[in-house]
Order: sequence, then structure tokens, then C-alpha cells
Amino acid sequence: VESPLFHVTQAADDWDRACDVYQRLFVRPILDGGFVAGRGGAAFTRVGDILLEAMVPDEGAQVLSRFVQRHGSHFHSLAWHVRGIDTLADRLRSRGARLVSIDGSAIPPGPVPTHGAFEAVHDERLREPAGWSSAVFSTHPRDTYGMYEFCQPSTKHALSQWMGAEPLAADPLRIVRGSHGTVVVESCQAAASFWSAVADATALGEAPDPVWNARSIWMRFGNDPGTIVEFAEPAGPGRAATTLEKAGGAMLQSFTFVVDDLASVRRHLSDQGFAIEVDTDDLVITDPASTIGARYGFASSAPATGRLGRRGGGGISP
Repeated sequence: VESPLFHVTQAADDWDRACDVYQRLFVRPILDGGFVAGRGGAAFTRVGDILLEAMVPDEGAQVLSRFVQRHGSHFHSLAWHVRGIDTLADRLRSRGARLVSIDGSAIPPGPVPTHGAFEAVHDERLREPAGWSSAVFSTHPRDTYGMYEFCQPSTKHALSQWMGAEPLAADPLRIVRGSHGTVVVESCQAAASFWSAVADATALGEAPDPVWNARSIWMRFGNDPGTIVEFAEPAGPGRAATTLEKAGGAMLQSFTFVVDDLASVRRHLSDQGFAIEVDTDDLVITDPASTIGARYGFASSAPATGRLGRRGGGGISP
């Protein structure tokens, strides 16, 4: 698993609204990935070192359409570039995980299928070179403690090379980098053990997370510095428990960025009319009702050096 993340994907029910939220919230250029029959449309924007993708299903995108019909606009998945995708696929299959292709069909045992460049690309900066191909699959969320996408292209995707973020000095959110994704799960120990064995993810520690009222285990995916994922197990009534109950299983709850000025974040959200769900001394999280179903967090420090360092928490055994 390579880092940083390839992208964080959000499913959305309205193209114009998704683009409007991205533009007003992050104040960065948006790339139009066009509509691909059977998948829908995609809008991309790079925020710090993180690429965000909003997917809007078309009539033929059965799997994504079902997701939106069930959950509404909501975070969908985390995606990584990988090396040795067939080995990863075999590891997942050996643990009973179902793998799904980009068109929503089940992937049988054997090599992961490849696809070429998509024709419906509206932004020239997203065009892949001639002969380009990519092997890609997604996991079934009930089998893998959330939904994840893994991709091994013949060369990096054009969009992963596009650096569209504004300079920090011009950024009203004062974003430094991506911090972590939070995935609500029934058992953080089971999730951590699974991904430690399958993807060599490293446990950073365990700590209570009062924001979600959860017991959380923090994992590093990929090569240094890697991507941090918080597996949050509800410890009682609260946001994590509500998400788990509504989703009927594991779900990507939020994605958080490290910023160098939370006061600037609060001003920008207020100026643009975005509501705040959580506001503490070191963390601000948007109200998903105002950010098309997604919770975006902005923290004064990353969990590996801040939250875990302050609260302690030792390692875990896979």
C-alpha cells in the first residue's frame, strides 16, 4: 500500500451541489472527470496532499445508486495505490472478502482485471497516456470493516500527479496536510487485526475518542509517513453508534485535515455558511447536513503526535 492516499471518495446525489460545496469549502480548482456510463460523474479537487473525489451515479451505476438511495450523500471509501495487487487480492480472498470491479460485478479468483483510460474525461489534465491501463478493485464493506479501493496502474493516474492546491498563504482553511480517516466499526480490535494481517498496517495505539464516544485503534497504512485510519468502536450512545446503526455496518465517518489556525477555519466556515457539528480547542468538524453529507474535520495536530501522545495507549497484537 502506497501513501499518501490515492483519494477519499464521497457519494453524492447532486452534481451541482457537490461542486458548489467543494468550491466554497476548499476554495481550490475542481477537475471535471466527466460521466462514464455505468459509473456516473466524478469531480476532483486536491486539498493539501489529499485528493477528494465526489461520485454522482447515473442511471446505470447500480451499486453506487443503491449506496446513495440507502445512505444519501455520504463518505463512501478510501482508495490507495498498491504494488502487488494480485497478492493483496489473494490475501483478502483467503479471509473471505468479496472483491468488486469498477462496474460493480464480482471479481472471480485469479488476476485482478484491468481497464484502459476512460473516454468521458472533460478535463484535459486528467487524460492518461496512450496504452495506459489499471488493475483495480473495491472491497465489500461487510467483509473488510469498511469499503476500500485498491488500484495498480501501469503508470500513476494523471489526476494523482495534478497538484491543484492553493499555496498555504492563500488558503482560508490553513491546511497543512491530511490527518486521518475515521471508520466506525463494530470491533476496532477485529478491524485492526484484519488489516494488520492483510495489508501490513501498523498499530499506532489505542485511545478513547470522546468526539465519537468510541474506543479507537489508530492504524498506519502504507510506506512512511503512511495514511492514518482510526477504527472507532462505539463505547455507548453517540455519533459513532448512530452511524453504525444507520449504516448497518462499518462506514467511513469523517476525514480530518491538520491545519495551523483553527480560528481561520471557524471564520471561513461562518463566512461561507457551513454549520459546525463539533468545536473544541483542537478540533472542528463540519455538520454533514451543510457539507453534502460528509464530515470534514480540521485539527491542530495529527493523532500520532497529538491525540495519542497526550492520552497514551500502547500497541495491540494482530
